[in-house]
This record gives sequence, structure tokens and C-alpha cells, in this order.
Amino acid sequence: MLDITPIRAYWIMERRWGINRRDASKAIMEFVRTYDAPLYVPLKRETILRSFDLAFSLKHDVYDCVYLAIALQEGASSIITTDTNFKELCRAVGIGYENPVPADILKKFGAYPP
Repeated sequence: MLDITPIRAYWIMERRWGINRRDASKAIMEFVRTYDAPLYVPLKRETILRSFDLAFSLKHDVYDCVYLAIALQEGASSIITTDTNFKELCRAVGIGYENPVPADILKKFGAYPP
């Protein structure tokens, strides 16, 4: 997992979901302290540059492409995400795409192509 992801999760909890700052930070800190997994990995300089190259070549935003680049940096075989936009992105860079949400559930939310 990208090392900054817990901070992003905190931001979403506080800013998007309106969770009290103290409660959001306590939840994130408890998770990080309690669980040895996932493994947090930092971006290398080359990976940051690759993120921008991927964004340009795939015509996609760099924020998503950083996840592709970190997966390539770490030699991952797949990306696990509920974001259906990653299916084609993963295919384009030769990484497997795994979505843990069943297709029938995704269809209910309009997040799955017909």
C-alpha cells in the first residue's frame, strides 16, 4: 500500500464524510498501530516520474496512475480496488485487476458497465 494512503483516508473521513477530526485521526492511528499488514511502501523518484509518463500515455489522471506505478515498482501481480476505471488501466500496463465487489452489486450503483 502506498505509504500516504492512511493520510488520504483520514482526509476523506474528515472532509468528505464529515467525521470529527479527533475521531477520524483516532481511527486511522488505531489501524496503523494495530495491524502489521498491509506493507506500506514509499514512492521512489523514478516511480513519481513514471506516474506522470503513464498519465500522459494513458490519457488519465496522475493520481490514479501513481497506483499503477507503485504496483509496477513493487512487482505486484494485481491491484485490488473497487474502482472500475482501473480495469482498463491495469490491462494497459500488464497488471491484474481484482475487484472484491460482485458485479451484480456494482450494477446496482451504476459503477459497472452493462
